[in-house]
Amino acid sequence: MPFQRVRILLTLLMLLPSGVQASAHRMADDHADIQYERNEVVPLLGHDPRDPSLSRQERGRLYLRLGILDLRSQRYADAIDDFDQVLSRTQSLPALIDRAIAYTALGKLDLAIASYSSAIALDPQAVIPLINRADIYAKRKQFELAVADYSSALALQPDNASAYFERATARLELSLYALAADDYVEAARQRPTDAPLRFLAGISYLRAGLLDDAIASFTAAIQLDPAYASNYTQRGTAYMRAGRDGDALADFSTAIRLDAKEVDARLLRAEEFEKFNQLGLAIADYTATLALTSHPERVYIYRADDLTEIGQDVAAQRDYDRASRIAPDDLHLRIGRMRFWFYQGEYWKAIQDANRWLELAHLNNSGGDEQEPYVLAWRHMSTARLRLNDNLAAAANYLDKRAWPYPVIAYYLGEIDAQQLLIEANVGDQEGLAGRQCEAYSYLGESYMARRQNGDAKRAFEGAISICPTTSVERILAKRELANFAKSKNINR
Repeated sequence: MPFQRVRILLTLLMLLPSGVQASAHRMADDHADIQYERNEVVPLLGHDPRDPSLSRQERGRLYLRLGILDLRSQRYADAIDDFDQVLSRTQSLPALIDRAIAYTALGKLDLAIASYSSAIALDPQAVIPLINRADIYAKRKQFELAVADYSSALALQPDNASAYFERATARLELSLYALAADDYVEAARQRPTDAPLRFLAGISYLRAGLLDDAIASFTAAIQLDPAYASNYTQRGTAYMRAGRDGDALADFSTAIRLDAKEVDARLLRAEEFEKFNQLGLAIADYTATLALTSHPERVYIYRADDLTEIGQDVAAQRDYDRASRIAPDDLHLRIGRMRFWFYQGEYWKAIQDANRWLELAHLNNSGGDEQEPYVLAWRHMSTARLRLNDNLAAAANYLDKRAWPYPVIAYYLGEIDAQQLLIEANVGDQEGLAGRQCEAYSYLGESYMARRQNGDAKRAFEGAISICPTTSVERILAKRELANFAKSKNINR
């Protein structure tokens, strides 16, 4: 989900020490001041290190001052030499830290880490070298080490919002989403007016599947920034995943009202409209999205699916064709168009799309896609209409025989009968019961159709329609077949 980069930069700016926030218009004056100071320091050092007029400590202090001036003027190699002079005389925490900063500026990260490590060994209570070393580890994608250093820094300075922010970022890279979210929340507690931190916490909780926490975080972000559309889009996503479809629909609508170009909100609202069987509204959102996205292939496919459901087959085929020209091997295209060809009675074309889907799904011997048994079922339905052998038994070897919808495949293979299939549909969680029963009746109906047992087929499809969820593919199948019966009036009773 895109996040406003400007907002993140503003947040980070707030988290930086005030000394870092120098105004641009002062840079020229600073450079002049640095040069003036440098011209004062260099003569004091002289050219003879054995000059008795300066003690070892005094000379070290002058080199430290000179090193800081060289660092400020971006003369990093000179600064490193200056700090080395300091460190040859005494153990100096500022010299170790500033030398590490210079090494970092030159891209010599191993030397920077070594210098920070020496600083930490010299003063284990020093926070800056811990945080800076963690930043380098994060830059090098050594996120476990980065998290460890940020954690050590936070143990010493628990009110450091910047360290919480950076540790959260590192934890995201380690897929520790809940812990990252907790860090963003803690940073937000210290920066109570910072809406982006609440937003990032919500995103992280959402990725962790902690939907109540995600909703609470997005709600807090909305209270701080009620005009930011993505706050509503993401809270709507959390509502959607929690099954609160009415709340999700309201949030997506608010996001679109705030920003008509909020593509994700339009796509998700279209999905919600489909759940409420408001396909005309879903199609309208897909149509609006096409003018906003540079990757329209999936939008064409989704709109084609809905056009197919409402019987606008000519328009649906146009959309499938458009998607095919852009992404001919999109799996969703292949499976959606496979069903479309079946409805048109173009069974050979349906078989070709099914075969290509299976070929793509099994690239690199992957297989195991949850859609695979359904593709095999539809291919079998198509081959049965053409009286062809689809080698279903061999294809079934890729499937999990313990999980639904394998009983449908087992029925098509003759391993179980119709009654056993209906019994198997009743096994499993209650939430998915209607979906399984819907599928069982629909696929039974298709087997009866292939055997020209039209009366049994009609009763099976009517059974499916009575229980199918609104968004079920099999509901569309049963609805289509019953419409064909109504047209033909050719039912064997």
